[in-house]
This record gives sequence, C-alpha cells and structure tokens, in this order.
Amino acid sequence: MVLDIDFKWASDADIGVIVKTKPVGTIRASLHDFQVFARARLILTYFVKELPVVGAVIASLLESPEIDFDLRVQGSNITDAVGLENIIQLVIAKIVDDMLLWPARVVTPLIPGIDPENLQPKVLGVLYVNVVAVKEILSTDVVGDADPYVQLGVNRQVTFYPLLQEQLQNPLAQSFTFASI
Repeated sequence: MVLDIDFKWASDADIGVIVKTKPVGTIRASLHDFQVFARARLILTYFVKELPVVGAVIASLLESPEIDFDLRVQGSNITDAVGLENIIQLVIAKIVDDMLLWPARVVTPLIPGIDPENLQPKVLGVLYVNVVAVKEILSTDVVGDADPYVQLGVNRQVTFYPLLQEQLQNPLAQSFTFASI
C-alpha cells in the first residue's frame, strides 16, 4: 500500500545545544521556530494477519522539503546574516535530500525477520539513450549560436552531454550510456 502525504509541521520548540571546546570555550546554540513543508511517500509492506498488520514501513520524500528555522549562536540569530541563511538552507537541503529524497528511503521493520537492506533500491543496469533528431534549436548565445545538450537524470544522478553539431541549430544524432541506475 502506497500513501503519498502532504504535511506541514511547525514548532515553537526551543532546542538548545552547548558545545565545549578548548580553544573557544563554551558555545551555546539553539534552534527556534522550526517549520517543515513536505510531500512524503509511505509504503506499507509485508502484510500479516496479526498486529501490527504491517511488517515494514518505507518512508521517503517525493520532493525537496521546505525547511525554515531560526538558528541562534551565543544569543544572536545567525540566519539573519546576509547570505548565511541561504548557505545553511542549501547544506541542510542537500543532507535531507541525500538521506530521504525518493528513491532513497528509510526502512522501519515492525516485525522480526525483515531485513531492511532487502527493501532498499538496487542498481538494476545501464540505460542506453539514442538521440535520433534535434531540430530548430533556438539561438541562445550573444553571437547567435546554440549550445545544444542532452540532460539525463536517474536517481538524482544528472549528467549533461553536449551534442555534436552538423549545423548550429540541427545537431547530429548520437548515443549515450548512462550507467548505475
């Protein structure tokens, strides 16, 4: 059973951390006004006749979540610093995406005998792509040339392939190998 769920979670919790280091001393940091907006996928699998009825739950995010918070260090809100908030948001988004963005998943067995590794995605093979034709590409350069390319993406692995050009707006057909899918 697959459940796709949109959820919003907001908290006014104040989560504090104290870090003690020799060169700097004690550093106090806290997280305030934490909010998450996301679309999650829950897969209920291995149905059984007794409670809990479901043998395992697989959780994943279908798109990058929107995460917002205030981060204070030594009492100052560092997310108010120009540019720093974007850097922190990008780092957190990358970590969350790598851990939870579909097809990555968290597997939680609910009954004994279920191996979480067996419910993780597996590399199945190699994708071969053959570009048959590309016609009438718009000129995007200042000098009126086009720089055509193919963008392939599988499991968040994205690769750009420039196309060989017969004429600027009509590139030659060609093939690509996209491994590890």
